[in-house]
Amino acid sequence: NVEDGTVPYHSKSGLEHAKYGQSWIFYDAFCAASAGGELTPEKITAIYAKAKKMIIAEEKIKQVQELFEADVKLREKRLRVLFPNGIYTAVKEVELEQ
Repeated sequence: NVEDGTVPYHSKSGLEHAKYGQSWIFYDAFCAASAGGELTPEKITAIYAKAKKMIIAEEKIKQVQELFEADVKLREKRLRVLFPNGIYTAVKEVELEQ
């Protein structure tokens, strides 16, 4: 609807680009919802509810959620390998050298 800015991405908007933008919007929604460090069941439910309102298949949102979760795990693994003592420890060590 016009008030919440979803018209250009709504499945019935008639806009060809809508199908491409939808996935990004919901990937970003998962990112934003987890920004506080926790992706709660309530936040996930709200994301799925918005997708339903926009007539986006639940399976599509499930795929986006799985992609988001895989990215989170990859990021955690990358940080463990690159900064085995933690990124904040690395920052402190660099600051001490200066």
